[in-house]
Amino acid sequence: MVSKFGLLTAAAVLSGYLAFWWSEEIAPPKGAPPPAPQSSQAPPASQAPASHTQPANNAEHEIRAAAEAFAAAFNKGDMDALLGFWADDADYTDDSGAAHKGKPAIAELFKKNAEQCKGHTMTLNVASVKFTRPDVALEEGTVAMNCPDGCTDSNRYVAVWVKNNDRWQLSSVRDLTPPSESDRPGDPLKEFAWLVGDWSHDGGTAKVSLKCHWVLDKRFLAMDYDVKKPNDDPTQVMVWLGWDPGSKETRSWLFDSDGGNGGARWQRDGNVWTSHADGVLGDGRIGSSVNSIQFVDDDTFVWRSKNRTVDGGPVADTEVKFTRRKEGAKVAERGSHQ
Repeated sequence: MVSKFGLLTAAAVLSGYLAFWWSEEIAPPKGAPPPAPQSSQAPPASQAPASHTQPANNAEHEIRAAAEAFAAAFNKGDMDALLGFWADDADYTDDSGAAHKGKPAIAELFKKNAEQCKGHTMTLNVASVKFTRPDVALEEGTVAMNCPDGCTDSNRYVAVWVKNNDRWQLSSVRDLTPPSESDRPGDPLKEFAWLVGDWSHDGGTAKVSLKCHWVLDKRFLAMDYDVKKPNDDPTQVMVWLGWDPGSKETRSWLFDSDGGNGGARWQRDGNVWTSHADGVLGDGRIGSSVNSIQFVDDDTFVWRSKNRTVDGGPVADTEVKFTRRKEGAKVAERGSHQ
């Protein structure tokens, strides 16, 4: 039921920073001197890149206040006020995977479900707010829908907020399907078994080989990448994926041969896994991105990276298609039955 009310969410992950290494516009050529500083003094906090420090607390407070006002507008049945929270080109995906693109489509969804929403109240619990740029923020949290008869339905969400004309608005929203009991800690990584094997991508500007295998009694899934670009030394990347018993979530940890490292938290929505990733490149620059890995079939998956930043500056989106190597198919089959 929560998915019908148009709440808050964004997109996803495989390994947070592979896109940075594949993108020619990011990393300077090996051996190139680092960028010269603008002055010998550190900039004041108000001018520091958003990726080094979170924007001033008032920006986060504005978003939390906007989320609270969103719920209040819903509880009052004020559909005009609700629509005012959405950017004109916003998109919303409910927990069944149905996508609604643009404010008119979202307005039609509200209109369609207005009668059913009467008597219900919404409660939002904002878990975190992270800024990819001073004017772009990723919010994660949970939403509870309270029915007139006393029942409650809830799910997690992720939302991308953008600042338009000094006002924070929703740009992209996704409700996340709650994991079934069969997917919980007894065997938390079984949903990733299809990744075991050898994969490759040849995009012309970058060739990537991926070997994915179980380690430590299948407590972790290790992914070893070999990234080759013309006129540059190869880059090796190691990613470990595992269940965090403390936070009760799937997490990944990344390290590369240039000294970069990062981490991400994973969430699943149907055949797409999502995450917000943060880390540091080998030259000390800070990066962040919203990534997704989409299962297409047993021999194909697509990795996408959006809202990418390096030291607070925007970086173009990217998309990479992986195909399974034939010799890796048998490995995957054995891994899924062990």
